[in-house]
Amino acid sequence: MTNVRSNQPLYRDASGGLTAASSQVGVMKVLGIDIIIELDHSLSETAKAVSRALGVAMKEELTGRFEECPAYTAKSGGVVYVLLGVPEPEHDISDDPTNDYCLHVWPEREGAVVPELAFVVEALRMAGLRAS
Repeated sequence: MTNVRSNQPLYRDASGGLTAASSQVGVMKVLGIDIIIELDHSLSETAKAVSRALGVAMKEELTGRFEECPAYTAKSGGVVYVLLGVPEPEHDISDDPTNDYCLHVWPEREGAVVPELAFVVEALRMAGLRAS
């Protein structure tokens, strides 16, 4: 798990708290990652590219779970993928207007393995998306 629109993963430390980094090697695990994707394509086209790149079936989120912005979601192998679009201006809580998409990837259950950040970014780039 990471802070929204952050490229830095959060880790669970030995006491169970979340931290951005730790000097204690071997006692933390990545909870999830966020990847920023530039607005070169529509959200729908970007979701299709994410599906092809990662081998998941992104579907438009219509339940209102992410009411502040449009989204596409997928689950595969115990991992959840959420592609967030640009929120409406009245729902944009960032200091600067949001001008990119964000792909959140996290384990749905204990023991699920989240793909490495570098792998996901490279796969998205190979699919023609500007991701970081």
